[in-house]
Amino acid sequence: MALLKRDPSSGAVTTVSGTESFDLAGEWLSPSAVAQVLDDTALLSAPDGVSAAVVRALREDRVPAAFAAQPWLSHHRALVFDNGCCRVGDSMLHYDKEFGVYTDEDL
Repeated sequence: MALLKRDPSSGAVTTVSGTESFDLAGEWLSPSAVAQVLDDTALLSAPDGVSAAVVRALREDRVPAAFAAQPWLSHHRALVFDNGCCRVGDSMLHYDKEFGVYTDEDL
């Protein structure tokens, strides 16, 4: 999963630690944006405490067009966090620099 954030004022999407914005619906990402996405990925799996329903919903989500065009990202899905939150199915995921991705159930 690519961990992304949306700037609340501009709507621009970047990786959680990156600065270069990009269009997920676009057809191309710069090499530096690809590197940022690869640096800000996480593997989420049900055995690690993420509910099976969340993992299933993420697997069923479409690969963003900008990722599908890149060999290194062609199987990655995106989690776009708005103010640190991202809804997936019935669950709310959160992102924190120190703790990573967690659910409300983890609190």
